[in-house]
Amino acid sequence: MLDEDYAPERWTQEYCSAHVGFCVPVHKNWYYKSFGALSSILWHVEIGAVNVDQMGDGPIAVELKSGDLAGLSLGNGDIRIIGDRVIGYRGFTENRHFEISGPKELREPVEYVTKNLTLVSGGG
Repeated sequence: MLDEDYAPERWTQEYCSAHVGFCVPVHKNWYYKSFGALSSILWHVEIGAVNVDQMGDGPIAVELKSGDLAGLSLGNGDIRIIGDRVIGYRGFTENRHFEISGPKELREPVEYVTKNLTLVSGGG
């Protein structure tokens, strides 16, 4: 994944969850898998350069969590480096937000996913 071309035209796939109400861009050479809702995470998707079969296989995670960004002292689209991880933040509806995270070496694709995650109608 480190040697990939991250140009916008290379992001030709997407994972969408119409019932939750969002779509995540996925690089044309990568795989993705949704793990749905977990105990403390409202929705969890992983993205990686190899097949994502089990949780932890994808180095980039997209997680929908409870809490408003302003209440967490974060802005929509903020990117933070925390230890060896990079985390992007996007606001969502009904006091929820997304955290897009990966190893700090994957900052460019984490930033791209953070910026280009889209909201779709029908989600609650």
